[in-house]
Amino acid sequence: MVRKNMTNQPLYLRTLVVSLIILSLAACGESDLLKLQEKELDDARQLAAQAPSLGPANPVTDGNTDTGGTTTGDGATAGESDTGNTSGDTTDGGTTGSDSGATGTTAGSTDAGNTTAGTDTGSSTGGQSNSAIDLSQYDLVFSDDFRGSSIDPVKWNTALAWGPDLIVYDQLQYYVDTLNNPDFGYNPFTLDGEQLTITAIETPEELRAAANEQPWLSGVLTTADKFDFTHGYVEARVDLQPGRGIWPAFWMLSSEFEGLKPELFIMEYDGAKPNSIFHNYNYQDVDGNLRSPGQWEVSSSGISEGFHTVGVAWSPDELLFYIDGQPRYRIVGENVPSQDMYLILNLAMGGLWPGAPDGTTPTPSSIVVDYVRAYQMKP
Repeated sequence: MVRKNMTNQPLYLRTLVVSLIILSLAACGESDLLKLQEKELDDARQLAAQAPSLGPANPVTDGNTDTGGTTTGDGATAGESDTGNTSGDTTDGGTTGSDSGATGTTAGSTDAGNTTAGTDTGSSTGGQSNSAIDLSQYDLVFSDDFRGSSIDPVKWNTALAWGPDLIVYDQLQYYVDTLNNPDFGYNPFTLDGEQLTITAIETPEELRAAANEQPWLSGVLTTADKFDFTHGYVEARVDLQPGRGIWPAFWMLSSEFEGLKPELFIMEYDGAKPNSIFHNYNYQDVDGNLRSPGQWEVSSSGISEGFHTVGVAWSPDELLFYIDGQPRYRIVGENVPSQDMYLILNLAMGGLWPGAPDGTTPTPSSIVVDYVRAYQMKP
């Protein structure tokens, strides 16, 4: 476990790191160079709109496929289930594959063979593996069971590193920074002594100006400058609410944002697809091109009902994504991240990926979190 405090770093270094995060994470930066900002915003929109020009993946397959794989979109591989009932569509510069309850076993490459991706190699019914994560190989290094009455400021920030006013991917929420602005007028975080609920509401008229004119108020938690680590297992137990435009995510971001500038999406959820969870991994190649093995969709009845665990086991050459203790998606190769990363948990509303909320969207909308835990591999 590594703890860092950027406030102890020189001003120019802090400015450089935050600028790199802004420009590379969302491909849109808050910069005094307005032309550069607009260019990066355009790049972000192209990415989310499935533009094929941003580092497409090149398909490969291996010998672990149950019934074969299909390549769709611009090159990432969508796996078939044991019954062959799979569909694929291009998302975020890659491909998603879904089936009637589980994914099969295929592999896809992000850069001519350096990183491959596919589901786990289990061959039980529906393509699932019976292998669960063995936590005896890890030490618990971060945990929040949300048993208190408020957000723990030792563990969490309630704002992203680039602040609340930067609008990314046309999202419609304003993240209320309750730790630094407790008198804002709305608190999206509710702790009942057992669980955390992050609730998004339509912005009251009297708060529109303070909320940068965003139509929704919501919350985000990050461990930036408080906790980061390299290699281990991360897990959250969450209850996801369906509804168009609801976009919760549990993900990780590089603390220094150098080299690969990795972004690891343990879980993304599109409320309009209530029975699907999405996994993804983005990084930049040596030429600065955004790369991804492809966003992977795991579909299973009941995902929108009750609590589910989502996690990723991260080793030096592999990312293995889990849902409810079952491995569902694997990425291997030299471009697996090897730098410290921190945790982010957020509830976005609207945006280029899920679309805007409409009359069917629950108001308020929420995500309930039972716990967040991080384990580091034992030496």
